[in-house]
Amino acid sequence: MSYILPQIFSAGFFDMSIRYPNQSSTLSRISQSFELELPINYTANLYFNGQQYSVAPDELICVKPGMRRHSVSPYCCYYIHLSSDESDLYEIISNFPLITKITNKEEFHDVYSKIISEYNTNLNSKHTI
Repeated sequence: MSYILPQIFSAGFFDMSIRYPNQSSTLSRISQSFELELPINYTANLYFNGQQYSVAPDELICVKPGMRRHSVSPYCCYYIHLSSDESDLYEIISNFPLITKITNKEEFHDVYSKIISEYNTNLNSKHTI
C-alpha cells in the first residue's frame, strides 16, 4: 500500500518569551491543521479543548484540526504543521494520541531540526530569483 504524504506548510522553532514577551498566555485559537510539537527544555502547561495538560520535553504533541488550544508561558518547542487535506494518511494521523511519550528524545530533536532546516532551505530557494 502506498501513501500520499501530507504537505508541510510550516516548520520551525517557537519560543513564547520571544514571540509574546509580555504575555503569560497565548490567545485561544482553533487549529486549522495537524500541529506536531516537541517541547524543549522544560515541562509546558498547555490547554487543549479547555483541558490543561503538563507536557514534558520527552513527549510529542499531535494537535488535530478543529482543536481549541493555547499555551502558558514559558513554552518553547519545535513544530511541524501539516496540511489537513483528506490525504491517505489523514485518518492515521487523526488517530494519533494527543500526547505520546518518546524514549529517544535526542533522535526526535535531530529529526525535527533536519526537517525544519530542509523546509526553510526550500522556502528560501522558492523566493530566490
